[in-house]
Amino acid sequence: MPILVSLISDQAIPNLLFIREFMGKADSYVFVTTPLMQSRSKARHLIDAAGLESSLCREVVVDDENDIEAMHQALKKELTGSGYMVNITGGTKIMFLAAYNFFMKPRNSLYYLPIGKNSINELY
Repeated sequence: MPILVSLISDQAIPNLLFIREFMGKADSYVFVTTPLMQSRSKARHLIDAAGLESSLCREVVVDDENDIEAMHQALKKELTGSGYMVNITGGTKIMFLAAYNFFMKPRNSLYYLPIGKNSINELY
């Protein structure tokens, strides 16, 4: 089964909806976060709200959310292979671009949840 990846930001609802939509289709969860979001326990709150088992979750911390190369390095260090379902709705614009670029590989899927719409767009 694939690994579900979410970009963490102040807005938790798009990630929560995405996780609930794909519950049972992923065998583990990765939350790409920043030191600021980590200090606010945003991923932890999301894990709790979604009712996820902590042992199936991990965080990848990107030191500078405005540096595409830093994001690529953090992802490359922590995530290998393919088979990712990636929600690129959260994070900063630079995190969105870096994740989009990094995960554009066979066997990965990228999704975006438009604000105010009851839909999920599969981008890749």
